Amino acid sequence: MNRMRIGTMLAAVILCTATTHAQEAKPLPQHIALAFFAGEWTFTGTYAGVKYGPGEAGAIGESCESLGGFFIVCRYHVRSPTLAYAGVGVLGYSQRDSVYTFESYESTGTVGSPLRGTQREGVWRLAPADGKTRVTWTQASKTSYRIQIETTADGKTWSTVMEGRYDKPR
Repeated sequence: MNRMRIGTMLAAVILCTATTHAQEAKPLPQHIALAFFAGEWTFTGTYAGVKYGPGEAGAIGESCESLGGFFIVCRYHVRSPTLAYAGVGVLGYSQRDSVYTFESYESTGTVGSPLRGTQREGVWRLAPADGKTRVTWTQASKTSYRIQIETTADGKTWSTVMEGRYDKPR
């Protein structure tokens, strides 16, 4: 009997909490800005010394969709002469911390370092807590953005690991 009451009370609490969250949940302007990344994307540029794009040795494609207006979930694939893998990335905005967030998981078993950062006038800057990498996305148009990923060992000298642009096919 006691277990039944506890189970019923727990179910009622969960139902009330879920109903309250569903009624309150409305995307903020910061969440709405994420919608830019929704859609199909192809990459042209260099990544780890390999050229990617039409007619090049490597290819990177990405398909991103909105998750309730609060997150963008991207599925991507990378193919080069020496490797091939797939992954999923989640881009969001933390209202609690007032920062944009990005996390990724890959078919190689790699879990990317969580990134946190800002967006101002179409320029997104994110980095992991250790400060050894920085990612910059710059919106070039409604259907294109530039990407630059840099790394450092000493915090002073930066090396570009990935540079190029993502475009939505026309």
